[in-house]
Amino acid sequence: MMTIIRFFFFACILDSQLVFAGLDDAKKAYLADDYETVLREARPLAEEGNAGAQTLLGNLYRNGDGVQQDYEKAISWYMKAYRQGEIVADYWLKQLHIEGYGMFCKPEKFNEITLPLAREGYAPAQVSVCNAYIYGKCKLPKDFVKARGWCERAIEQGYSEAQHTLDVTIPEQEKITNKQLEQVKDYELKATQGDLDAHFKLGMLYSHGDVLGGIGKDNSKASYWFKKPAVSGNLEAQVHLGLISVEQGNLEKAEGWFKMAADKGNPDAQAHLGILLVDKKRTKEGLEWLTKSAEQNNFIAQYSLGMIYENGADDIVQNYITAYMWYWLACTYNENVCDVVPRFSGPQSLAKLMPASDIEKAKNLARDWLKQYGYLTH
Repeated sequence: MMTIIRFFFFACILDSQLVFAGLDDAKKAYLADDYETVLREARPLAEEGNAGAQTLLGNLYRNGDGVQQDYEKAISWYMKAYRQGEIVADYWLKQLHIEGYGMFCKPEKFNEITLPLAREGYAPAQVSVCNAYIYGKCKLPKDFVKARGWCERAIEQGYSEAQHTLDVTIPEQEKITNKQLEQVKDYELKATQGDLDAHFKLGMLYSHGDVLGGIGKDNSKASYWFKKPAVSGNLEAQVHLGLISVEQGNLEKAEGWFKMAADKGNPDAQAHLGILLVDKKRTKEGLEWLTKSAEQNNFIAQYSLGMIYENGADDIVQNYITAYMWYWLACTYNENVCDVVPRFSGPQSLAKLMPASDIEKAKNLARDWLKQYGYLTH
């Protein structure tokens, strides 16, 4: 089946003067999905320096057409054509760069695609390396000196988009980082003086990380700073220690922290404890905690109950009406929750499996529930 890539490729180069007759045959073969002929005709031309053939080989390796998909080989062929001023190669390099994940990247793709492109002198990739150093992404440290260096290299090639990053973004981020680091020092000083609120604030900083400041996510440091407030009875700190323990795979410790806060009535702790117990096949206990949390109008618990009843769990019988009721309750006051996942679960996808009469029953049950617990007075 002809792809958009092929249409764009041929729209851009079909009218170009053909120095080698074999390139025309290669393009016709590409249209016919005859990749063996494409390779036979295009490779010799590409090796001799024909930019059109080099770009065509780049497309083959980019898509895995007749060859094993190999982004590094695709980049290599595109770069050869790009150096000769081939605009199609420039386009596909930018596409690879965008898909290859720029600053918000998987580290392995950054190393495979973005860094090699930047070192080859490709300005958009150099800006992404600059951004990675600005924000400390892709396993690179936050380093404004190196960030400036990469942006300056892009500017030297006439890539004007990097100028704003150099003149505005980097100075702004330096100010934010310095301010954040000063605040951390202030919190640390107060913490050493026994200020439990400062302990908690440091825990929050390290638990979530601050991509706009000088703090990176660090569960070990977060646990250290949360510990004293949690032991002293701070329910939020107990919940966060539970979440960190889940992330670290220590479910027993997580259950302990969640239970401590759940017993004191914290709805988030009750919700997370319920989810954990259901996952551990202690469904009845989990359902009890989720219900307690849901009665406090906690959308996490309500949405989780919806998922349990939609799919069934151990001795919980699948019930679409009850599931829809809980989903609807979760979304009534938290519409953004249901906007995020409608394609995969939740009321929108479930509604496709239900007759309109059952959906109305579920909504009526939800309204009755809201009245029962005082969240709806009319």
